[in-house]
Amino acid sequence: MATIWPMVREHMVEAQTAQARVYNRGAQPREFTPGDKVLVLVPTSECKFLAKWNGPYEVIEKVGTVNYRVRQPRRRPPTKVSRINLLKKWVAREVLFSITPPQVAVKTEPVKVPMGEQLTPSQRQDLQNLVNRNRDVFSAEAGHTDLIQHRIVTEPGKRVKLRPYRIPEARREAIAAEEDRGHCPQCELNNMEPVEKFLSTLRDTLQQINAYGCREQP
Repeated sequence: MATIWPMVREHMVEAQTAQARVYNRGAQPREFTPGDKVLVLVPTSECKFLAKWNGPYEVIEKVGTVNYRVRQPRRRPPTKVSRINLLKKWVAREVLFSITPPQVAVKTEPVKVPMGEQLTPSQRQDLQNLVNRNRDVFSAEAGHTDLIQHRIVTEPGKRVKLRPYRIPEARREAIAAEEDRGHCPQCELNNMEPVEKFLSTLRDTLQQINAYGCREQP
């Protein structure tokens, strides 16, 4: 044993040196200074056996020979000591140029709105030009406005509930005609200004609420 043991130790040292040389062949020395931005390899929340790079974080100081204290905002604890093999330098990407996709001209159809039969062809053309120049205002679909607002104040502590009811037979034809024409069939409302028409409709709605009774249902 006294003769063999020195030979075993010599061969073991040679094997360790060869393994270290092979392992360090692709390794690169890393060193960070306070203020550098680094990425930290941490386990994922889904599985502790999986890890991903998080960051960038800031290096505060060097602790020992291979450890660094890193500031990690929005994490607990806000600072953590990590080994150098769990750190890598963070390089910000530089935007050299941006490509703007070509704009394709979209052909839009003219907005069709109902016009009065009493208008002349020139008046119809002028009206159509006005509608085409203001497509965001004139539309064949119903929209909404925030120019006028109203607030209905009810009795504190009580809810306003109305039971659903059927449309009376006497009003069904008028409502169907209103839906077909797209405007109110009553002549007096057709001649009103938009604000007056809105106030009149609001007044009728309040009267209906008072008639049906705004009280909490049992």
